[in-house]
Amino acid sequence: MAELLEVDRRPAASKATAVSGARVRREDGVALITVVMGVLAIVLLTIMIQRVAVYQISQAGFQEKEDSVLATTEAMLERYAAKLTIDPAYYQNYVDEAEAPRICTDPDSAGYGSQVDPGNAWFGDCSTWDYVEVDPASWYSHPLLGGGTSQDAALIHVTPPQDGGGVNVVVAGRQASHISPRVVEAEIRAQSISEFVRMVEGELRYGSGAKTHGPVYAGYRVGYQSGGEAYANVYAEYRIGGWSSYGPPIWKNGAQGWDSTGNYNTAGETIRDVYPDPIDFDRFWDDLALLQAAACDGGGICLDPARDARIPSGVDAYLLETVNGSGDFRIRVSYATTVPSGWSCQTAEERWWLHSQDAAWQYLDTFDLPVNGAVWANKHVVIGRNASTPFVLSGAMTVYAGTSSSRQNIIIGSDIDYGAGLNGTDVLGLAASDEIWINPYAVGSDRVLNISGALLNQNGAMRVALDCGTGGSSVVPAASELNTFGSNASLGTGNMGCCFTPRNYNFDERLESLRPPFFPLLSSEWDYTNWREVETPCWAKPGGCGG
Repeated sequence: MAELLEVDRRPAASKATAVSGARVRREDGVALITVVMGVLAIVLLTIMIQRVAVYQISQAGFQEKEDSVLATTEAMLERYAAKLTIDPAYYQNYVDEAEAPRICTDPDSAGYGSQVDPGNAWFGDCSTWDYVEVDPASWYSHPLLGGGTSQDAALIHVTPPQDGGGVNVVVAGRQASHISPRVVEAEIRAQSISEFVRMVEGELRYGSGAKTHGPVYAGYRVGYQSGGEAYANVYAEYRIGGWSSYGPPIWKNGAQGWDSTGNYNTAGETIRDVYPDPIDFDRFWDDLALLQAAACDGGGICLDPARDARIPSGVDAYLLETVNGSGDFRIRVSYATTVPSGWSCQTAEERWWLHSQDAAWQYLDTFDLPVNGAVWANKHVVIGRNASTPFVLSGAMTVYAGTSSSRQNIIIGSDIDYGAGLNGTDVLGLAASDEIWINPYAVGSDRVLNISGALLNQNGAMRVALDCGTGGSSVVPAASELNTFGSNASLGTGNMGCCFTPRNYNFDERLESLRPPFFPLLSSEWDYTNWREVETPCWAKPGGCGG
């Protein structure tokens, strides 16, 4: 047994020294391992940080592209909205540069089956269309969005207004190096004064049994006598009813009222909840100046001796008639340099109101209906020559007479109708820097006068001329009937009760979305309704959806 054992015969001090050395070597090994592990941990942490940084840089680049693409879509949406604010029928007049090519699908249009490429005029009578599929490489790149530098590009699809809504616009945006597009959709509309069947800056009273089928606005108070009914909302800066024999209407079809009391709507809201500021007719001058610019500098009809050498400097009024034949619609324009003869109690201006049919008209030209629909004249404008020849409009047009510094009238000399009635896209705006006057001889032997259109009396009201202009007796045949189809905005009320029984003020519901060209807006802003980001439609996907 002893032979199997190895005995350590070293002195005790030597043994202690050996044990201490071994302990030191073990501690040095542990320290080395600790250092190595720490270094490895730092290396691993560094690698992780680098990977996170690389991932974040990648994500930042991806997000930058995403943000850039979304910014492109929103910018193109606002660009289209701006064009609609200037020209509410822009979608009907042009195929935008950022749209895909359109093909007319309206069988009643002269352009049925025809294709129009982006940046060109569209068929004014074509209200439905399909789009041609477009390769993403040919999407539109706007210069202000970098042009070809950033490779941001967009494609737009537009749907005309339906059921009183706005113009529906879908915008897809993408980058060449970024496969997935971002797509936003919204309805765009701006509220025009033509959307009110009646708007006055002062007080408005409706007689017994009156019915209003469109929105009504009064800058002070509005009231209805017994049996009066409102089929659309009513707005008043001060009160609805509440004085004399005039009270609130009988509310129909869910119509409600807004005034300073909050008594006539379910939410108890006042007029300030709907319109932050009272509607001020002075705001409309800027829009009217834009209408003048569109007529004289934007391709419209500009009736001004300073712009058309054929018009003599002494012109006093213009006559507009319509020419419908062989499928073409045109505007025939004449002018007069002398005031028509009249009675001694009439001023020169009043003679135009009563005797425009007898003026010495001189033919100027027959114009195509301008694409932008804008017509401006520096003097009075007469619409229609006489009762036997109605003014029948086929298309969209707004006529503006005078300026803020040179007030002029519009005289209605005949019936005003639409070629397609109230079912098509024909729409007329009449804007007088002064007032709109009805020539009593515009009422024919049938004793009925029909007026279709949106009317603006910027400095007064629509009135019927009496035998001495603003005074005297009525010249309108007894028991004559007045029918208006549209809207009427004015500083005050007129004098229709002097001359027409009955009087039927009908609202053209198309005006809720079909604004006459350049007709004034309540404000310079437009509204986005139902703005949302949507899934990518097939037309915006590379290669489509297949099958």
